[in-house]
Amino acid sequence: TKIQTAIAQAKQSGKLIISNRGLERIPEEVLTMYHVDPNKIVVDFTSSADAWYDSVELTKFMASDNQLVVLDERVGEEFGALTLLDLRNNQLQDLPHSLTRLKNLTHVQMPHNHLEYMPNVLLEMPQLRELDMSHNRLTELPPMVNLGRLEILLLGNNKLESLPESIGQLSHLRKLHVNDNQITELPAMEAWQRLEELLVFQNRLTILFSDYPLPSLTRVDARHNQLKELSESSLELPKLLEIFLSHNTLGNADLRMLTCAPQLQTLDLSWNDLDDLPPAVFEVQSLRRLDLGSNRFMSLPSRIGSLRNLQVLTWEGNPMRSIPKGTSATELIEILRSQLAAENGDLGKDDNEDEGVEGDYETNHASAKTLDLANQNLDDFPQSFVSQIDFEPVNIQLHHNLLSSFPLNLSSFATTLVNLHLQYNEFSDFSLCLPDQIVLPSLKTLNLANNSIANLVTGNQVSFPNLEELNLNNNCLASLPETLPSAVPQLKILLLNGNRLDQISAKSFGRLTVLDLGNNNIGLLPPEIGLIDTITELTVYGNRFRVPRQAVLEKGTKAVMEYLRQRV
Repeated sequence: TKIQTAIAQAKQSGKLIISNRGLERIPEEVLTMYHVDPNKIVVDFTSSADAWYDSVELTKFMASDNQLVVLDERVGEEFGALTLLDLRNNQLQDLPHSLTRLKNLTHVQMPHNHLEYMPNVLLEMPQLRELDMSHNRLTELPPMVNLGRLEILLLGNNKLESLPESIGQLSHLRKLHVNDNQITELPAMEAWQRLEELLVFQNRLTILFSDYPLPSLTRVDARHNQLKELSESSLELPKLLEIFLSHNTLGNADLRMLTCAPQLQTLDLSWNDLDDLPPAVFEVQSLRRLDLGSNRFMSLPSRIGSLRNLQVLTWEGNPMRSIPKGTSATELIEILRSQLAAENGDLGKDDNEDEGVEGDYETNHASAKTLDLANQNLDDFPQSFVSQIDFEPVNIQLHHNLLSSFPLNLSSFATTLVNLHLQYNEFSDFSLCLPDQIVLPSLKTLNLANNSIANLVTGNQVSFPNLEELNLNNNCLASLPETLPSAVPQLKILLLNGNRLDQISAKSFGRLTVLDLGNNNIGLLPPEIGLIDTITELTVYGNRFRVPRQAVLEKGTKAVMEYLRQRV
């Protein structure tokens, strides 16, 4: 049987895999796999068959994706050498106390179960280094003072309203995920000297950091909270690379904490009711990506041009009428830098005056036209719409609608359409090969973020021959076609953050310059990516892979690419 095959393999490898078998209990033959009938022992050293004395101890027990309601207590009695217990995606409500016998057990993975409380047995395992309790029904946590060796603690997608202060004392903690709960306050971070990643998005926090330095922190995601300020005072964040703060209430915050993050590369301040940029932002000279979208900016300060490393600037969704949405980020950044240089060289200009790009930009780009049909509950784009449009749009806004298929009537604007925004619709798949031989030769940016796209299709026809930027953030993609470069031959920027990518191939990435693979499920980063010499920005945080190690990731794109090249 398949179970017997799994047992035979486990006796050779020390790794038992009985996942995805519809099991309601652990099979008896598994629990007795090391039992030997003394009356049947035959010692024959000339035989080539597997012998009982050749069996290795079981170190990894993997029973995920079954229907287990109760875990047999004999698991803790029979397999004393276990280091990893993977029980994800079952129906467990507790764990047997016999697991305390597993003195070598360091990794427990129990996401997607029915746990309403932390099993007491886990609190008696001081050797634990990784504990995944995400996607359960936890409403509160007990003190965790005995788990002082924990390095990874995953508690996302539960019903927690608070965290015990003892979590703040976990001095070995490297990764803490408490996203998608109802937490109003984080514990004092006094002992988090090794913390590298903090995910707290989708909670009710009003302030993010306590007044303790976080010398190892590299990534923070605090989107969708109620943040009014980041911290009450300055704190040292010497290794922070990314901080995501969208959908908060930071309109009156001074953000002075950012001046203590000298390596910060990504800052997301979208959806924060900002009408001005705090001076602290201009001091972060390491910034490469700045997202100011969906705020209340009437103009962008030319001082943004002083950020010498800035490569990506997002501003859509602000009430700035004189900046066509068809303007590329690169173009806008250059305009800001040129204007800043002109202001610095104009002795007659008032030192306090900073008009930003409002005004001058309009005279140069008045011909650019935008068709805004966002937030209209549209599930189609009929020909009748086309006949009512008396200009040739360069930018079309169709985000936040109900579209589930590509609006083919957009081909009426094929010669002028440069930027197309289809984020926040209902696409479940998307074909880069449009029917009826439709081609959009002028399209340069296509935004498909925040849909439910699980399948990206290519074909023989090139429908987007000049597309340079494709945004697929926050979809459901588990894989990518290797034919992607031939489908979009001019693609330079590919954003895939927040998908479900597991296995990827470097063949999918052609001649990209910017590649964002953050927050996926990638178990192996192909070394061949290091051979794509056009890549200048590579984002890979928030995945499963263990190499390159965090120390390499912290050094940035150049170090990661060099690491990968050396392993081809």
